[in-house]
Amino acid sequence: MGERAGFTDVVPDLHVTIAHSRQPIDWLAVGTSWADRLEIGAGGPRQVDALGQNGEYKALLITAPELVWRHREIIENGASWDWPEYQPHISIQIGGDIDLSQVEPYQGKIILGPEIFEQLRED
Repeated sequence: MGERAGFTDVVPDLHVTIAHSRQPIDWLAVGTSWADRLEIGAGGPRQVDALGQNGEYKALLITAPELVWRHREIIENGASWDWPEYQPHISIQIGGDIDLSQVEPYQGKIILGPEIFEQLRED
């Protein structure tokens, strides 16, 4: 995946969003995940899809029970969530005209670093 697949403006800080809360929450009550590093093995179900209200986010959808568990834990501690369900994904590009049916999902190992807590930015 990358320029060969038609991505022209890859987001500079590839990441997985665990929670995106418009409701302020007490981060100390939420605590932290069990590990500072999460390794998702190669293979498994993966898909490249367009997400968001208008399909503006081009993303690699992944399976990661640890991320689903952590998302639920944060929601149970008062976070809001704007979508009907949580699907772990890595946003690759915002916008652009890409034929996602021609994109082969990345099947290699994915290594995620520690959680980063930030105030919500509407931009």
